Amino acid sequence: MSKLHRLPEPELRFKDQNNTYCKFGLGSSGPYDATKPGHTNKITLGVIGLKELVEKTVEWVELCNDYIESLPHNLKTAINKELFPDFPGCSIAFDASLAPEKRFIENILVGEYGRLDRTNEFEFTKGLLQMFESKIALMLETSGDLKPDVIICVLSDQMYELGHIAGDYHRKLKKRNDVDPNQINLFSDLDKFSLPEPEDDDPFYINFRSEMKKIAMKIGVPVQIMRPSSIDPHDKTTQNAATKAWNFATGIYYKSGRHPWILDDIDTRTCFLGVSFYHKKSRYEDAVYTSMAHMFMNDFEDVILRGRKVEFDQSLGEPYLDYEKSKSLVEDALALFDKLREAKPKRVVVHKTSGFRDEEIRGFSETLNAAGIMCDLITLRKSGLRLLRYGQMPVPRGSFFSVAEKYYLYTKGYIPELKTYPGSHVPAPLEVIRAVGDSSYKEVCKEILALTKLNWNTADFCSGLPITIGFAKNVGQVLKAFDAHDDTEPEKSYRFYM
Repeated sequence: MSKLHRLPEPELRFKDQNNTYCKFGLGSSGPYDATKPGHTNKITLGVIGLKELVEKTVEWVELCNDYIESLPHNLKTAINKELFPDFPGCSIAFDASLAPEKRFIENILVGEYGRLDRTNEFEFTKGLLQMFESKIALMLETSGDLKPDVIICVLSDQMYELGHIAGDYHRKLKKRNDVDPNQINLFSDLDKFSLPEPEDDDPFYINFRSEMKKIAMKIGVPVQIMRPSSIDPHDKTTQNAATKAWNFATGIYYKSGRHPWILDDIDTRTCFLGVSFYHKKSRYEDAVYTSMAHMFMNDFEDVILRGRKVEFDQSLGEPYLDYEKSKSLVEDALALFDKLREAKPKRVVVHKTSGFRDEEIRGFSETLNAAGIMCDLITLRKSGLRLLRYGQMPVPRGSFFSVAEKYYLYTKGYIPELKTYPGSHVPAPLEVIRAVGDSSYKEVCKEILALTKLNWNTADFCSGLPITIGFAKNVGQVLKAFDAHDDTEPEKSYRFYM
């Protein structure tokens, strides 16, 4: 085993200072986008739901505009204020207040809701979607040309239980025993199963969240789906009120089209491309695997590129790109980067959770080499290897080492800044596999570590996966809702998928 190194914790950039922890940076400085011209001090919200839940949502939003002390659910228990700091209020942390305006509030009447068919999960889910879509249409129709920045759709527990997913899609799936157990499981729905003979035109599978995100793209306003426990500051089955406020406000701020923080030390001429796959099944077609890619630059024009149908290796249990599709994907990415930045990237880093085949390597590297662009093709896999550390805390986050020419990085672990490990299980490192690379493993791992701090849907210290692949599952779920005949094109920004 090589010497164990701990990579420095990446810094985030805020309004007028840097910090390694987003909550500390926001609390003492304010959001990064507050430095930009035109930053307004109000985020306008729409709210839709049963009247009682709408009222509770408005109360929760107003609570988030003020200071909330971080308290344990059991007041006799101490709380780590580094990990769970007080919430200073939106006006301080985000230089803006959250404003649920009356003209953007629509109540679902008990009678309307009562007419939904609870005996048929498909009819119930379709009816629920139509109800929320009609309320959004009414909201926008009565408000003229004005739109809220974000629309909160609050579901009752019954709505969620009966309608968040319709169809026995997952129950039909069969487990495969020949899939590499160390493969990061973003593709659990790619396994083969025997399809029933088509009997009627009933839908095969409906995901309420995905369909609502599609509706949001049609109207051009992101939606935030919430449940009663998320808006109840006293609910003891979830996080405490201050922590919920941090996460809620961070997600709303980003969905409103603003960045709460960015990375401080990422080359602006580097393009990070995360390649993933999603799978769409129907009663009439066995499998269609389509690639998608995420582009990230340091000014964070986060972009989703839809690819094409790809092949699936049954022996390895994973999809892959052939030469032509790899070449086409990277050419599309370069063209879009040039359009957004009016320049070619100096370097392209491709992250995948599956291995790179020879034809994929050729398709990516030949195109980039011909353009004089440096390239790193990186696979990230969950590792079965563990390091044990003497004492009560696990190996620190950022630990980097190699064993038998294999390289490993801990993106989760003990965090000195928080004086704790914010997890319940022994953390596992990622195995970092470089198929082709102009950069050192150390540089590649420093970037991976940094990209774990860009999940703007939460105010956690970090995520386990870099943003390039961390949102792959969510994005794929939403893209499943789109068909070739749809008039609406999927949005390019992540804020519509979160």
